[in-house]
Amino acid sequence: MKRRLKIAALIVGLLVSVLLCFVAWIVYTEAGLRFAVARLPEKMGKVTLKIEQVHGTIAGGFGAALVDVDHERTHVRVERGQARVNIWPLLVGRIAVRDARSDLTVVEVKRRLQPPDNDQKFLPRFLSISAEHAYTKSLVIVAPNGRRVEFSEASGAGIVGSKTIRIFEGNIIYGILQARAIGELRAADVIELRGEATTRMIIEGQPEWRADANFDGDLDKLPLTATLQEPFRADMRGELLELSSNFHWIGKADVHNFDLRAFGAGARSASSRARSTWAAR
Repeated sequence: MKRRLKIAALIVGLLVSVLLCFVAWIVYTEAGLRFAVARLPEKMGKVTLKIEQVHGTIAGGFGAALVDVDHERTHVRVERGQARVNIWPLLVGRIAVRDARSDLTVVEVKRRLQPPDNDQKFLPRFLSISAEHAYTKSLVIVAPNGRRVEFSEASGAGIVGSKTIRIFEGNIIYGILQARAIGELRAADVIELRGEATTRMIIEGQPEWRADANFDGDLDKLPLTATLQEPFRADMRGELLELSSNFHWIGKADVHNFDLRAFGAGARSASSRARSTWAAR
């Protein structure tokens, strides 16, 4: 009887040792990484996944020439990306990214082809993704109508759950505009979002423009209140409309202490107050 128990314990120990060696091979070698990626299913429910030319290791950091994730509502393409992740959270369904970088990230929002699902979510309930720092040289957003908006030097930190996306810090550059934002997105038929942002406009030879804003609404109608802090004071109230399709905006502004001296005018330039209404497409 004791002999049988010893043999059984030996077999179990050997199986555990083999399993641990296999996991270590997957985690700590490039061959193991390629083995794991090659066996990922290309089709997972409504999601199609394609990963090309992987290199590195899961433990030490890895990269890929292309990661393409195609869903019925969105299509995301990441080119020349690299990432470092924490290993142990993977065991409980949490992808914890320490650092992620890419040369190009394209996010295409597709037109809805089917009636909306009552249970809207960003990820399955058992999965969450967090990022301590993510950066891309170029971020391209493509709206359902085909309009493209290109940002540069985009970075951020946050966590993506089943129902919410929390952005702890986000930074983007759009031409002469630089913006920093924090906030939350909530899964719904029309995605809801709220938060606050600071936007700067920097033109060489001109004074810097800076505005602080708060917003709370959804992608169809996003009310916001803002205060222009520089180069003069103004209180603004407006709405950003149809953000995912035919973007346009309307609003009103109360201008305080408008002083032309900030733009290089003479010392006799007077300050004034004004009220304006504006709209644009």
